[in-house]
Amino acid sequence: MNEFTYDAEEETWVGYRQFAYLHWSDELDDEEGDEGAEGAAHDHDHSHDHSHDGEACGHDHSHDDSHDHSHDHSHDHGGEPCGHDHDHSHDHDCEHDHDHDHDHDFGGEEEVSEEELLAYGIFRIDIQASEEDGPQPDQTRALERFLAKEEAHSDAVLETVRRYYTDKIQPTIEHSPTIESVEELADLIQFQGMVVRNRAADGEAALGLVFATAWDEEHHLGLVLHQDRILDIGPWQTAFVGPREEPEKWVVDTYGAQVTERIARLQDLD
Repeated sequence: MNEFTYDAEEETWVGYRQFAYLHWSDELDDEEGDEGAEGAAHDHDHSHDHSHDGEACGHDHSHDDSHDHSHDHSHDHGGEPCGHDHDHSHDHDCEHDHDHDHDHDFGGEEEVSEEELLAYGIFRIDIQASEEDGPQPDQTRALERFLAKEEAHSDAVLETVRRYYTDKIQPTIEHSPTIESVEELADLIQFQGMVVRNRAADGEAALGLVFATAWDEEHHLGLVLHQDRILDIGPWQTAFVGPREEPEKWVVDTYGAQVTERIARLQDLD
């Protein structure tokens, strides 16, 4: 966790990492990309298990990823592989305000703003830990698990958002678009960052993920993931304070009683 530094103002440990599977970005000029993201981008092994029910399906999918983050994904819909490839190449035009307005020096000649980092798929990670104690082993393990199977976990998160939007959001908003695939979320959501929670169970902390949304520009969207299971979804604050003791009913109805059982085991990290 040497890449994380403590932010005394916000009382959290902060780091930055490239997430290749949770966002769609505009195509960037190669030369501009080399200059803007110099020293900040990470190399990834994009061969991971895929899942859309919160657990990895056990199939290995290998991808050839370019700098513009265009990917072909094989998706698991309803527990069985659908056998179709999905092209994750999209333009995302929506802009959102961010609470964190900082510049960062990643070893280049100029500092890079968080807005610029977002354009290159580099997002903020907050770890909820005191300055004295620092990130705890439970938190380190949780982050390492997500990154080790980044594509599978990202697919599971995005499929949950798609189902949540289809079941809960779209029917309540007049003239809202109907979507049938994860790729169509590109015009509706934008990944903002991750928080490693200070609650853990079975040796691993919970993770919160935040998305800006086109359908609610005030409350946006937050999810909580623990190991391989989605535990809660709701407004963006859910990522920072969830999972709630009584999570979103849709999550329990969708993923079963094991959701509440898992939440009951989560304890605050000392």
